[in-house]
Amino acid sequence: MKEKSTSAYNRVRTWEYRNSSGELKSHKEKHSVENKPLRLAANEPALNKFKNYSIRNLAKRFQFTLAGREMQNGRPSLMVDFQPASDHLPVNSFAENFINKTAGRIWVDEEDFAIAQAKFHLTEQVNVLGGIVGPVSKFTFELTRLRTPEGYWFARNMDWHVEGREMVVNRIIDYHERQLNEQKIVGTTMSRAILPASRHE
Repeated sequence: MKEKSTSAYNRVRTWEYRNSSGELKSHKEKHSVENKPLRLAANEPALNKFKNYSIRNLAKRFQFTLAGREMQNGRPSLMVDFQPASDHLPVNSFAENFINKTAGRIWVDEEDFAIAQAKFHLTEQVNVLGGIVGPVSKFTFELTRLRTPEGYWFARNMDWHVEGREMVVNRIIDYHERQLNEQKIVGTTMSRAILPASRHE
């Protein structure tokens, strides 16, 4: 049988819900052990498709500026800033309301052309369903990815923060995700990996 390469890891996800004053109202945390096929950086473009949006489609919506070079986890990367290319971009779906009002920075690995880090935010308020459900006044997102010695990339940290109104109630939500204890598993059969549950690296 053909060998399969898979990564196994501990996944820790945390949700924090606050009121408009920033007071923590509820907290949820979930731990799980997961595995998934590994992907070489050479097999993935620097900008993957975002759902039904091709790279070319997304590139037309943004203005890109090379901001310099920076080391990311011991590897040289290019810093690329992006912002909406226009104030009058086409809107054909609900998702495009958010895409058209997003700006930020990505760090592209100079060797693999994979995204090593990304940070972006909304440039202005976005109304949900025309403002009937409520507006999203603030949204920030951060992603950090690491490369294994074999050339595989995986997401180490992901965080997002959103502030808005749900009907008549103001909401603040913070989400944190961590992948810990990554291991590469190669074999002809794949059973679920058992890794020690850990809240720390």
